[in-house]
Amino acid sequence: MKIAVLLPDLRVGGVEKMRLALAREWKHLGHEVIFIVLRDTGGLLVDVRRDFIVQSLQAHRMRAAVWKLRGVLLAEKPHLLLVGMWPLTVIGIISAKLASLGTRVFVSEHISFKHTPELRTTVGKLLFWFTVTFLYRMTINVICVSEGVKSDLAIFAKPPAKKLRVIYNPAYVKGKNKNVRQTEKRSTFTILSVGSLKDQKDHRTLIRAFSYLVPLESFRLVLVGDGPERLELATLVHEQGLSTFIEFAGEQLDLAKYFLEADVFVLSSRYEGFANVIVEAMSYGLQVVSTDCEHGPREILNGGEYGRLVPVSDARAMAVAIQASLAKPFSVTSIKERASEYSPLTVANQYLKLFGGE
Repeated sequence: MKIAVLLPDLRVGGVEKMRLALAREWKHLGHEVIFIVLRDTGGLLVDVRRDFIVQSLQAHRMRAAVWKLRGVLLAEKPHLLLVGMWPLTVIGIISAKLASLGTRVFVSEHISFKHTPELRTTVGKLLFWFTVTFLYRMTINVICVSEGVKSDLAIFAKPPAKKLRVIYNPAYVKGKNKNVRQTEKRSTFTILSVGSLKDQKDHRTLIRAFSYLVPLESFRLVLVGDGPERLELATLVHEQGLSTFIEFAGEQLDLAKYFLEADVFVLSSRYEGFANVIVEAMSYGLQVVSTDCEHGPREILNGGEYGRLVPVSDARAMAVAIQASLAKPFSVTSIKERASEYSPLTVANQYLKLFGGE
């Protein structure tokens, strides 16, 4: 098959990394993959261009992309178009319809719609309800990355239930890193968090939780990622007198070094769609502490069987869970086996099965 993947850009984000991981598996299995982006920007652009054709629409607004995307579809003639994240999904559906090539459209949704900024107004809610309820009927399937996202979508917009499918995201591991995590006893333990520095990820709670760890001198916190709250969070760290113990590592393409050096991975989010990074951390055998947020962490950790779940925004509970993860860790073998259920090859084949109509 010739598979076209539509994205806003190629930033270093969970959806983008997941698409790249799947595309590499599809290519290895003999399929042709092209990436279509609204803008050819982002930290993954070089990586993607190394292996795939990237067609940029050079569209800075969604509505400007419809006819440009139609033109690319007419030129490339893909068998199917995979597009994620409303409202980009709407652009993909309309453009494919206008191209009249018979290109099959599969859309995917990656987050709880309760928290989508565009849906905080009455107009936004009506637009979302109309486009999803009616335009999604023109797709082959709507792929949800967790049961929670599927449930939200079914309640919020009521697309045809028979079109809804759940396929979990793959764990993304860059390259074939043969290094082994250092597991010997040490005097300082590293707590790792990976994610955009924005309100959704609630790093404030994580920083407060870190301040409760005892003795504080035995811990360091590494925050990988960048975003609009970096300055505010850095100020909070300084005011709390934690600058010696907390490192802002910025955006990183290769996370292997950080996973290999960490002892506990923490996700402090208020909400998620799936939380790819938990699976990625588990693939390295890391202990995981996560908020029991909507949606994803509870499903990945199977209700706490493979990692510790704590209430959203509860800094003290998070601190207790971090120290418990060091004092009484889960089996590393079990954690890695759980992560293997989300391997790129496994998930890529699940998509191909769906694409083939099985």
